Amino acid sequence: MKKTIYLGGHDTQLLEPIQPFGTNSWRSAVFHFCLKQGIQVINPLTEVKSSLNTNGKSFIADDRSRKEVEQSFGLIDRSDFVLCNLYNADESSWVPLIYAHNRGKMTVVWTPFPISPWLGSYAKAAFERLED
Repeated sequence: MKKTIYLGGHDTQLLEPIQPFGTNSWRSAVFHFCLKQGIQVINPLTEVKSSLNTNGKSFIADDRSRKEVEQSFGLIDRSDFVLCNLYNADESSWVPLIYAHNRGKMTVVWTPFPISPWLGSYAKAAFERLED
């Protein structure tokens, strides 16, 4: 059975292209890498219809938004691994990480910055460079 990976966090556009993929999108780089490895990518940005466009501001979710979060949790439940982008992290980054960890999933984070020990305790591994 094909392994699956869930991608959590913003679709950060990096200043420098990720080699050898030649893209500035971390999601695109991970997608292409996983495709070559035979790993299926679960991308909530394309698989969940979102009304959560808050322009970075938190709010109390309505019923529709709660369903979208439940859909994302369902996608995490279907995955074998979770990779979270903690670059400019917010709840779209750390909630999937914590949820996946609590469900016994393999959790990996990517962040070019040091992370707090609290958040880091939910990750099995942390990488400073996405290429790692």
